[in-house]
Amino acid sequence: MENWFKGTSFYMEYVVRIRENRGMTRKEKIRINVIADAFILFSVVYVDILLVRITMIVLCIIKHYYFIKEIPTITPEEAKTIRAALRKRQMTKHTG
Repeated sequence: MENWFKGTSFYMEYVVRIRENRGMTRKEKIRINVIADAFILFSVVYVDILLVRITMIVLCIIKHYYFIKEIPTITPEEAKTIRAALRKRQMTKHTG
């Protein structure tokens, strides 16, 4: 399962780049945050436990802080260059 996940385009596009501290484009950050916020909002609305609601809101704030301050924002051109280098490295790993 782990090998399959590491071979997916999602893993190569996001996880490796973030893990290597290369960053994400502003568009990627917004897209991921909007999706995550929709799930958090759904939970806040439908869960009737105040402590859970407060926890979800705090997690949302921490998530936004992390995406804004901790993950570097790169340009789309930088992202293309990084993706190409990662693909090349992945191809070399599979053929070597």
